[in-house]
Formats: sequence, structure tokens, C-alpha cells
Amino acid sequence: MIFCHRYSAKPILIFLLLCTSVTAYFMDSYHVIIDVGMIENIVETNLGEARDLFSLTLVLYVIFLGLLPSWFVWQVNITFKPVRQEIWGRLKLIASILLPLLVLGFMISASLQFISKRTQTNPVTF
Repeated sequence: MIFCHRYSAKPILIFLLLCTSVTAYFMDSYHVIIDVGMIENIVETNLGEARDLFSLTLVLYVIFLGLLPSWFVWQVNITFKPVRQEIWGRLKLIASILLPLLVLGFMISASLQFISKRTQTNPVTF
């Protein structure tokens, strides 16, 4: 993981598991998609509105999709490499993602130039 470090990996994973268990409940129950507007509504919701949304199903989602996997994450022993190896591994990961994107960008750029030259020399007529 690019953003997780020795002391932050488990808390970040547990936080993500708990958040996704709650969002999975709302997406499954109310058939909504969580976007920026929905997050703004969550922040602006008062206690009375939030209390109406709680149910036994939400509790079950949080237990089975949030707390239980979080407990397994907490129990697992994550071994980290030395700092230099961690940084080198992350740089290789980033390079392996960016390099194909860069090559693809050059290929698209070259093909667009070829298409524009072809249409200048042999325009399509209708």
C-alpha cells in the first residue's frame, strides 16, 4: 500500500473497513450512490435525522462487514521491510503504473497525428 506506513497501516485499514460497512448498508438498503453531494448531506444531518436511519440491519452490517474483518486485521502480524526497501518497492510500484500510462499516451498522441495527416491527404467525402 502506497500510503500506509509501519504504524498507520492497521488503523487506516480498520477505518476503511468500518466506513465501507456503513456505506455498503446505505447503498444496499436505499439504492443510492455515495458521491460528494451525499457526503455533504451526511455532514449537514442533525441527530434527529440520523437517529431515524439506524436499524438492526445497520448493526449487522457493521458487525459482519466492519468489526469482524477489523478484528482479523488487528490480529494479523504485518512484517515490514527496512525503510530503504519499502521506499524502493513503492517507487517501483509507482513506476510500473506510470510507465504504461506514459507509453499509452505517446501511442495515442502519435495515432492522432497520423489520423489528422491522413484526413488532410485523403479527406472523406459524403
